[in-house]
Amino acid sequence: MIRADWENLVNPYMIEPDLQKAVDVVIAGANKDGKMDFSKPNGMVYIGNDTRPSCEKLVNLTKEGVEAVKSATKLIGTVTTPMLSFAVNYYNFHKHSHGPDVSAEILQKAYYEFYSSWYKKFYEEVPIKKLENYSLLVDISKGVGSNWFP
Repeated sequence: MIRADWENLVNPYMIEPDLQKAVDVVIAGANKDGKMDFSKPNGMVYIGNDTRPSCEKLVNLTKEGVEAVKSATKLIGTVTTPMLSFAVNYYNFHKHSHGPDVSAEILQKAYYEFYSSWYKKFYEEVPIKKLENYSLLVDISKGVGSNWFP
């Protein structure tokens, strides 16, 4: 998951065989205004992937590139895009006591607690006829799986 305005910036990084050259291109593009100091740590980047075979290579390249510019990475494994978005949002905007070393398990628990609490609230407030002996399985991931679901 990357901001749209960064997509053109990182495209050469994905195809450049020389990692140092690729990193230099991204740094130059990201630091057009000269305000970024890449000699000291600059934030945390969450890295998740889906189930495509190419992901392992992309995850490793992304991790190397992020760490080359002195930023920290957090690998959260095979997740859907909404799960990755939730993890970043949770870390950045919700009150919690977790540091940068927060585990994927803690993020997973927060994800399920957040969405299950909203589901419970919805179910309590909206009159829905309860059906006995009825189960429903819904695949909302459009085929991209996650290891977070038990």
